[in-house]
Amino acid sequence: MNGDERYLNSIKIYNLVWDVFKEFNLFEKYKKILYKKKMSIYLFRYNNIKKEYKELFFNEMKKDFMKIFNNTQLYHDFINNIKNPFKQIFLEVLISETHEEFDYMELKRENINLKNNLKKLNSEKIHSTKIRQDILTSNSWKLTKFLR
Repeated sequence: MNGDERYLNSIKIYNLVWDVFKEFNLFEKYKKILYKKKMSIYLFRYNNIKKEYKELFFNEMKKDFMKIFNNTQLYHDFINNIKNPFKQIFLEVLISETHEEFDYMELKRENINLKNNLKKLNSEKIHSTKIRQDILTSNSWKLTKFLR
């Protein structure tokens, strides 16, 4: 949990986990879980590694993702079995040249999510205001006024 260069070991270790599942012919059965876990572990480690090791970790993560990308069958299987945002993040790692560029894409994605959430909240506020107004002008509200 120190966030130092030992975080790089998680990439090698997780690839060994895949190898064990393949060795025992269990990879196909558990591939969705393994794909999801790979992405979540890498992102957790990337987001928690110290700044001085971030570029190194990013480069190793990108190399690992390139191995998946370069294996056409694995790539299609991987992409078809992971969900967004993991799919988007995977592709962003591949196209980013540096960890700063990848971080910028992440900030951009978060900004879009915040804007969408704000639109949703505004829509819900408008909807709840309309419901409140409908209740206050309803006959039942008017008829029960003396009880309140």
